[in-house]
Amino acid sequence: MTGFWVLVQKELLEQRRTKKFLALALVFTFLAVVPPTIFRTVVHFQEGAHCVEQAREALENIIGGMMPVFGTGVVIIIAMGALANERASGTAAMTLSKPVARSAFVAAKLLALGASIFGAVAVGGAVVYILTLILFADGGVGRFALGLLITSTYLWYVGAITLLISAQFSQQLLVGGIVLALFMVQLFLLPIPHTERYWPIMSPGWARSIFRGDGNDLWSAFAIAAGSIPLMGMAAWGIFRRKEL
Repeated sequence: MTGFWVLVQKELLEQRRTKKFLALALVFTFLAVVPPTIFRTVVHFQEGAHCVEQAREALENIIGGMMPVFGTGVVIIIAMGALANERASGTAAMTLSKPVARSAFVAAKLLALGASIFGAVAVGGAVVYILTLILFADGGVGRFALGLLITSTYLWYVGAITLLISAQFSQQLLVGGIVLALFMVQLFLLPIPHTERYWPIMSPGWARSIFRGDGNDLWSAFAIAAGSIPLMGMAAWGIFRRKEL
């Protein structure tokens, strides 16, 4: 892929200039700070509360609830113009007029998006763990870090889907609407018997299960989500290479 690493550096530099990474980091930090603080205020007046249990509950809600739920919307907003906006503004044509391959162009977008997601989640995770340690107790750093890794991979999966749809359509709002509709479809299909463990949207549930240590068998949902990332990247390239710039 000609020009791949140059394009990756360009994408990371652009994310710093456009404050996309800063926006992601601030959102995840906000999601990390607010719930434990509110939770601490509520349980402050409860007698006989166990700090370790409170810490674990606060961390569990972050990796299995707040970050994946609200993070999905944030990632869609960040990624829905990844290719659509580049085509509409003419930036893609300008970049690809240089000796770079379209495959490298798409792959750089996907890799830079993943780097931003993992970095932002790591920042938010560090903040929430330190805050939880101060407010409550040690909730278990090892399992929490593994849960964050699963959640970050799931959000990268969300970004990969958005990138794929962005390769097909040039209107950002249309891209965002289609991606949201796809996730709504997954939610509606969850009640089908014996299928829950295969829907990627259940990946945060596995993160929560690992943190609790209850052995809930949702690893296959995560495996499908993680395995879909490179496949959707290749599909996005397949679509993008046929598009007029």
